[in-house]
Amino acid sequence: MDVWKNSTLSAGPLGAALDSAYSAYEAILAVMLSLRFVVAYVVPLFHQTWFQDGFRLLLLGSVMETARRFWKKVADRVTESVFTTATFESPDFAFDWVDDYLSVNHAWGFLTAFRVTSAMSTQPGVQLAKDADFVDDAGHPVPCYEADADREEFWRWRGHWIKLSKKPGVRHWKTGEESEGVIRISVYSWKKWVLDALVKEAREHYIKNSKPRLIDDSGAKSEAVIIAHIEQPDRIFEWLCDFLGSANAWGNVRQLYVSSRQTGPSWGIDSSPELEVVKDEDMDDELLERLKKRPKVNYRPAADRPQLFKWKSHWVQVTRDQGSRDWRTGKEEGGKLTLILHNANRSILDDLIEASRVHFSKASQHLVTIYLADQYGSWSKTITKARRPLDTLILPNGVLELLLDDARDFMASEKWYRTAGVPHRRGYLLYGMPGTGKSSTIHALASELMLPIYSISLATKGMDDSALQNLVAETPPECILSIEDIDCAFPEPRSAEDLEEEEEGFQQERAARRRARQEDAEAQGAELPEEILDQMEGAMLPPRTSDVTLSGLLNLIDGVWSEEGRLLFATTNHIEKLDPALIRPGRIDVKISYTASTRDQAARLFERFFPPESYPSTSGTGSSADVPRLSSAYVSVSAPSRAADLDVPRAFLNKDEVHKLAEEFAAAIPEHKFSAAALQGFLLLWKSDPLGAVSAVREFVDNSEKEEKERDDARRKAAARRKARRKQDRGEDPEVL
Repeated sequence: MDVWKNSTLSAGPLGAALDSAYSAYEAILAVMLSLRFVVAYVVPLFHQTWFQDGFRLLLLGSVMETARRFWKKVADRVTESVFTTATFESPDFAFDWVDDYLSVNHAWGFLTAFRVTSAMSTQPGVQLAKDADFVDDAGHPVPCYEADADREEFWRWRGHWIKLSKKPGVRHWKTGEESEGVIRISVYSWKKWVLDALVKEAREHYIKNSKPRLIDDSGAKSEAVIIAHIEQPDRIFEWLCDFLGSANAWGNVRQLYVSSRQTGPSWGIDSSPELEVVKDEDMDDELLERLKKRPKVNYRPAADRPQLFKWKSHWVQVTRDQGSRDWRTGKEEGGKLTLILHNANRSILDDLIEASRVHFSKASQHLVTIYLADQYGSWSKTITKARRPLDTLILPNGVLELLLDDARDFMASEKWYRTAGVPHRRGYLLYGMPGTGKSSTIHALASELMLPIYSISLATKGMDDSALQNLVAETPPECILSIEDIDCAFPEPRSAEDLEEEEEGFQQERAARRRARQEDAEAQGAELPEEILDQMEGAMLPPRTSDVTLSGLLNLIDGVWSEEGRLLFATTNHIEKLDPALIRPGRIDVKISYTASTRDQAARLFERFFPPESYPSTSGTGSSADVPRLSSAYVSVSAPSRAADLDVPRAFLNKDEVHKLAEEFAAAIPEHKFSAAALQGFLLLWKSDPLGAVSAVREFVDNSEKEEKERDDARRKAAARRKARRKQDRGEDPEVL
């Protein structure tokens, strides 16, 4: 063959044809050799019994598998032609309707594969009419069985055979919402009306009886529900926090923040009922009573834990998103509530918000909420105080009525202000000596008008125009904006005597601190050089005060960025220190002067402290253990009894007798001499003994006048010493040292 390939005949077309023929010859030869091998080694196997049986089974199985596949294809074609099939995919509400309905009616009764979970963890929504269905009597979760196999099941419904199949999906990590699940329902003989009736009944059953499944606010179901986001510090956030607690929205929450003080809105989660404290032999009565008064524990739901609750036959899903906590106050800022209404009617959301507003107003009708500002421009602290009735405020006749009528007229005249083109704002200035009831007036008016108080102190360190603007911008309409001691923000230039007096006091305090530090160092065997003491004292600068400017305050009241619809109340002890531009009409519309108490006010205050038929007609002085006896220059601890003078035959003082005592008490009070706070402080010492109060009032007046005279003498002597020292510094002969 090699000779042939090397010859000249192998070239050209004839050679190529001969090469192909030779290659075919080699291939045929190889096949023949293989067949010879098969015949020699395989054919004898057919004579073996075990080989014959195996070959028959293999051939039979292939035929049967081919027949099965053929029959399945034919059956599927026939089924498609005689069955009406519907497919439900999750996440979709139609999937939830059918899934819950099939589970309730035990459609999967003959299924052999299940996925078992706790109902509390998955929230399957299967016939969950009560929370108790989630747990047993001991509070542990109960098992929930769900179909977990893509197999067909036949179910008899309303006289019709229905073919079912379900492919389980996967659940969301937070809400338990199922996705990628599939349910197929087939009805025989083109009876689509049966399928329609089944879906309709499943939907109605789901709406009436089933607790819906938690959903993600950004998922596929979000287009079929109402989603509302409420953020702090909006007032609606505060309304809803209190309302959701009353609606038991957090009744099933399992993760809570627990604290002993409230730093934010109330969530309405009550603590466990008070436990009975059993007294033991080592416990006295005082400790027992103190233990019975449990401190209030505040619960706050954890963030990102959605909860479902039912409100007026509508299911609402609520999720709390946690904001950041202020490192100074611990108050949460930037929190958010997400409400998902399982209904596409937005009027339900309107009704829910209105219900929360009404509930908050009713809950607050006996309380006044006071918001306090900090130097950073935020309302960092909220306190609540009991409402103060108007009749507890002892003011000159007509003053309180004037303020109340004017405020009510302002609040009811918003439309008139808008029509007339007048800014809808009202300013009040309460000025006068301390302790005369200026702040109490604001409290009483807020109680009567049911308005919150937003209180700003312009003397706060670090307060500036920007912070003031931010604070006012965050206040809602229909509130009282209170600026206490408005004169403190703009201290008047001080005289040389005032500066010298302040410097003298400062140097005395400084010397005392230096002596204390030097003594501490000597006690440890060391000595502090003067330069070290100077460094420890630091720079001798006056204390920093408010940075609010007069221009910023004027803009706050009636500038371009001033807010409308608010009642502005400003208080001061020194109206003469205020700039005339600050208190002109249009900025301050009503000015009320507060002076020391009149005798009429003193009598009314006495009658307020001691209502008729509440106190015995004999003085408890020296005999009653309930009457406080303080060692004070204002109180006589040995006041005689007044029962004989009054000739009282009854056990308790009646109205006329109390009125007579009040007149006698007022007659002993000099006109325009004492503030209401001073008189109230005196009466508190005798709160259980009106007769003793009348007996001691003259001594109280005498001692007060004596102390005031001593203070005046001390001030005159100090001024004389300063004057003499200045003369001595100038080289003059001082008259008084």
